[in-house]
Amino acid sequence: MPFRQEVHFCALALNGESIVAKGSNGTTFRNEVLAALPLVELEPLRLLLTRVRWTNGQALYEPGERIEHVYFVEEGLASVVAEADDANSRVEAGMAGRESMAGLSALLDPETTSFNRVFVQMAGVAYRMTAPALLESVVTMPTLRRLLFRALDASMAQVAQTAVCNSRHSLPERLARWLLFAHDRVDGDELPLTQAFLSIMLGVRRSGVTIADLPPEEWTPGYADFASACSGVMYPMAEWIR
Repeated sequence: MPFRQEVHFCALALNGESIVAKGSNGTTFRNEVLAALPLVELEPLRLLLTRVRWTNGQALYEPGERIEHVYFVEEGLASVVAEADDANSRVEAGMAGRESMAGLSALLDPETTSFNRVFVQMAGVAYRMTAPALLESVVTMPTLRRLLFRALDASMAQVAQTAVCNSRHSLPERLARWLLFAHDRVDGDELPLTQAFLSIMLGVRRSGVTIADLPPEEWTPGYADFASACSGVMYPMAEWIR
């Protein structure tokens, strides 16, 4: 799939507006799953939620660790990172923002463990819930069950499309794609990024990441697509990664 088409496909398939049908339950929840629930489901669910703050770099799950809690994201961004035998061989495989929750695989098995490392890439706020309570809730709450399984399906599509992107697209195109995904899930036009995280996201060595400003006429098609959608983010991120 050409890069321009893939960005459009991923935006349609994975952003909150397509995963969750916007609802109006009169609450102040920013998480799009919680905000779409009917009050008959939300009110009992609210009693099971604990509001927590996320900090940058905070580990949510480690490989092989049992998923004891899930997180409905209100603000911030969690990254799913796949690791090879070499601790330095890491690449981002997915992300979770307020369109969904972190820990979706807990829907499949009460004893499930995390296959990847999941950590907070952008600090924020989430509502934490125990995995057993989630499994009990989806049995009696059909809207919650439908929305979360749609989110799980979209998450698997994201992982599959990321694999294609990482193998077929140039580094600047991969960066532009990630910026688009991240911007869909955060407020404002500032994305706090570090060279270390960029190396993980792109699957390259940190020492090999060189960033240099380029004028707009030299942006790749991927950059141009992103710039047209969000010039405020693109201007300071007009970068070429060699």
